[in-house]
Amino acid sequence: MDLSEFMYLHNQAHDFYNAIERRFVEIIFDDKDAIRDNKTDLIWTKDTNYLTKVKYDEAVEELDSTPWRLPTLDEVISILDFRFYDPALFPGLFITSNQKSLIWTNTWYAGNKDNQDDMWTVDLIHGNLEPRGKNTKYNAWPVTRG
Repeated sequence: MDLSEFMYLHNQAHDFYNAIERRFVEIIFDDKDAIRDNKTDLIWTKDTNYLTKVKYDEAVEELDSTPWRLPTLDEVISILDFRFYDPALFPGLFITSNQKSLIWTNTWYAGNKDNQDDMWTVDLIHGNLEPRGKNTKYNAWPVTRG
């Protein structure tokens, strides 16, 4: 690699990281460490394991008296970054310890007409989307509007 190729790649990486820094800003919201996504105007808790091992209805009830809520499937997809793995999020932004579980969304899964209790979940390790029954226990990663 000659110097011009190196400088080109260096500038590309610099532009990429500058774009990330403009999109995501660390803030305090509701006395919690959070990340504001300036592209979507959403605020996410910094810790993706805000609530651990809860059923869907338990997560909704727990968040009901707060400014937080479960994200829609589209909102979670908007923050996934498939260039990365374990987690499929931009590195260093979020606390992702114990990410061996799925997270709930508040989007109903319409693909199973025999079971009206399935909701979409997201595996943050790979970014996989999976319908799951409301009575199974998964993590909840809340969001709110900025």
